[in-house]
Amino acid sequence: MIDPWVMLRSMGVATLIGALIGLEREYQHRLKGEKGFAGLRTFMFFALLGNLATWLAELLDPLILPVTFLGIILLVSVTYFRGSGGETDRGMTTEVAALLTFLIGSLAGAGELEVAVALGVIVAVLLSAKPAFHRWVERLTTEDIYTTLKFAVVTFVVLPILPHRAYGPLQAFDPYEIWMVVVLISGISFLGYVALKLLGPNRGTGVSGLLGGLASSTAVAVSFSRRSKENPELSRSCAMAIVVASTVMVARIAVLVAVVNPSMFRVLWIPLAALGVSGTAVSTWLWKTSRHDVQKSEGMEIRNPFRLGAVIAFGVAYAVVLFLVKGAREFLPEGSTGIVAVVSGITQVDAVTLSVAKLARTSMSPNLAAAGIVLAALSNTATKALIGVVMGDRSLRRPLLVSLGIVFLCGLASLPLLYLL
Repeated sequence: MIDPWVMLRSMGVATLIGALIGLEREYQHRLKGEKGFAGLRTFMFFALLGNLATWLAELLDPLILPVTFLGIILLVSVTYFRGSGGETDRGMTTEVAALLTFLIGSLAGAGELEVAVALGVIVAVLLSAKPAFHRWVERLTTEDIYTTLKFAVVTFVVLPILPHRAYGPLQAFDPYEIWMVVVLISGISFLGYVALKLLGPNRGTGVSGLLGGLASSTAVAVSFSRRSKENPELSRSCAMAIVVASTVMVARIAVLVAVVNPSMFRVLWIPLAALGVSGTAVSTWLWKTSRHDVQKSEGMEIRNPFRLGAVIAFGVAYAVVLFLVKGAREFLPEGSTGIVAVVSGITQVDAVTLSVAKLARTSMSPNLAAAGIVLAALSNTATKALIGVVMGDRSLRRPLLVSLGIVFLCGLASLPLLYLL
């Protein structure tokens, strides 16, 4: 027995989805001054027809749904060929959208309302984003296509076949995890490149630093240091991206501590606030002062940043540092939390943050644990500055060292306060 309210709700959702897609199509056709294959009402009918066919297939005969869909395909095909009038370059976006609308309506009829709504919104967004996609594609070069294919091979062919287990001395080398870092750096480089092409140099670098910092702020430092080497005009913007990513790292530390040991915030909130506020302040300063550099660099060619040799070299360096970190944890006394935190922070802060936050719940003083986390963050901040000096352009060094230096000193000055709380 079918609940009529459930059926009516699914039909209502299907109707709204059809209206959303149909509204976008009708607006686009009106904007171009052309008569479209289908408008607002027709798309609502497509969605309702898919929804009703699904219900009837459940009530009467399962063949109703595929037969109805084949009929819709035939109708759309005939309409397309009759309307093309011999044109060879006539698109069929509206026709494909009509078929998708039918299927989304059917999905709503099957009870998957959340998925149907999500797909409807995605289809509408993709339809309305056509001008932006066309502008971006026009900017692509042959090099962009080839390097994108290389990145796909590195990510989806090489990575899955690597063994995911530890090898070598101290079992410190995991090929899968090391190559994952290579993929991560490559991905962040692509993220920055796409953002620069779509949003422009100033906004693109800021967004890249923000998103990249959620994954690995150290990888952001590597990517944008190389970017400054290729495009010195963008050095201040690259410095901004690195500082933004470093500030996001502080937010990530706060989230990890909140999950593992929320009580640590009683002593940790002041150093985190010092690092976060100073990072936000210098990021804002860099953003304001980098706009002049961006204006000078308008019209320059932005090269695709994917360089396989460079990211492999970083992967090797990362593996060496991991070995040194594991050796320090293995052979240094257990009480040397500060030394281990500094060494661990060279590559990333998540591991030391989680470990000392857990220990602070049982066997370690919260103040000592908080000091270890702050030292790891300071070590990572200093590492980013060193990366910028070694891998970046000379014009990157001053803004990056000044900015990260301010953040470092603010965090260092907050350390004594840990033992006063």
